[in-house]
Amino acid sequence: MDPSVRRRRLIVRGAALVVVAAAWLFVRFRRRAMNANRLSYAPMAQRDAERQNNLRFIYHSDDTRCVDLLRMKRQPFFQLCDLFRTRGLLRDSVHTSVEEQVAMFLHVVGHNQRFRVIGLSFRRSIETISRLFQEVLYAVGELRGDMIQPPAADIPTKILHSSRWNPYFKDCIGAIDGTHVLARVPAAQKAAFLGRKHTTTHNVLAAVDFDLKFTYVLAGWEGSAHDALILADAIERNDGLSVPQGNITCPFAQGQNAAAAPARLTWTPVMSAFILRRFVDLCEGVKTDKGFKDVHLNAVAKDLTAVIGEEVSGNQVYNHLRKWRAKWVKISKLKELSGACWDEENYMITLDGDHYNGHCKAHPKDAQYLNTPIANYLPMQIIFGSGVATGRFAMGSNEPLGQPIDLDAVVDLDGDLTPNTDSTGKAPEMHEPKVKGESSHLGKRKRVHDNEAALMTGLTEAVWGFANAVAESNHNEAAPGLYRAVMDMADFPREALMVALGHLTENKASGLMFVQMTTEDKDLWLRTFLSKAYY
Repeated sequence: MDPSVRRRRLIVRGAALVVVAAAWLFVRFRRRAMNANRLSYAPMAQRDAERQNNLRFIYHSDDTRCVDLLRMKRQPFFQLCDLFRTRGLLRDSVHTSVEEQVAMFLHVVGHNQRFRVIGLSFRRSIETISRLFQEVLYAVGELRGDMIQPPAADIPTKILHSSRWNPYFKDCIGAIDGTHVLARVPAAQKAAFLGRKHTTTHNVLAAVDFDLKFTYVLAGWEGSAHDALILADAIERNDGLSVPQGNITCPFAQGQNAAAAPARLTWTPVMSAFILRRFVDLCEGVKTDKGFKDVHLNAVAKDLTAVIGEEVSGNQVYNHLRKWRAKWVKISKLKELSGACWDEENYMITLDGDHYNGHCKAHPKDAQYLNTPIANYLPMQIIFGSGVATGRFAMGSNEPLGQPIDLDAVVDLDGDLTPNTDSTGKAPEMHEPKVKGESSHLGKRKRVHDNEAALMTGLTEAVWGFANAVAESNHNEAAPGLYRAVMDMADFPREALMVALGHLTENKASGLMFVQMTTEDKDLWLRTFLSKAYY
């Protein structure tokens, strides 16, 4: 039998064997998966009926019940839904209406409910509720220009027409205040969000005018941040709170009793480095979420007294530690400057010449932290790294809440799409630290599906490899360049060369050898072959 035909038959038989093995393994895996114990689900029709009854109860109840359920009366609720629909921020899908999406969102934010609890009321999966919540949250953020407007430059009407207030308060534009909102944060960041409320919170600043309308909101600051620090951040932002110069009164610190000032102590760099090293040693095991206890402060003060021979109190150590804490907050903000680079070897924040000169001209006090090594950076990072409010989560009322949603994409709301996926279907990378005790092992069903997918992928690649081999054998039977190598030989009639070409085409090994021969050897081979062929 011709070797090329035999080779083709072997390839076809191998491909058939791989296909049969793949089919057998696929049937085996599917049969085992079908026989595995599964969770029993309620009938889909019954679940849909319960959901519709619940929504009807919300939509058609009176204002009192609607406020209890949604924290909003019926008419404003439907007006809000129509506004979302008119502006194209939300759209009815095959499975959910805009009203249902907004109702789930209001349930979560109005009653501080978890997605798992909302899923029981609306008969939706946690993944579906999470995705819809993100969509409505972004839509609500897009209304910020209508709901939160900066104060007008004119004198407020309430002051203008009042002889009691005008002209004494003609420059008054409103009032500001702060409030603490509960927050759920990872354990590694818990210390920064623990303030005077003894629980993890966000410190939110809000400004209103005389009509009780919001003019500015700054949310996201950690609960341990002082109100004055948040106010300063709101004023320093490019699109932040607009306050006339010299017309602001800060009452945040009223009512606070200052402790008696201790005897003045001059701190040297050696003393600062000493107490920072001692606090680094105390960070393992004795540091609490609220910082160091008095017994530890007194112990460090006692050690410092023994070194310098001068009396040092625990209160003085605490106040000096607060200064280093303020430095760490400043360094954390400067590291996030646009165009700033961090030198890990020298612990230095670097800026180019023009940027450095411009920033130092506007903020002269920042020059000590820029383009120069930062002293005691590592101890500060260990002591304050995860327990200091830096405002990295803060967002003003002029910033969007999340990313826009592709409403033109057809999404199965009851499918298995991962929340917060991008256009490629891949979930964004998360850089948050892993919570202690969280398991990284996959479930049994997930492992079976992954093994099955890997096996089928390997078998599919093998089948395609055989198919490509068959295709190459069909298209590459003749040796490359054989036609020109034979037909360019002189001193032979064309009919004789065609006979030799046909023989070399059928015998690929001979054809390959002929192409590599010299002209003299080709001439000798043709004469010998044609003589045997009686040509």
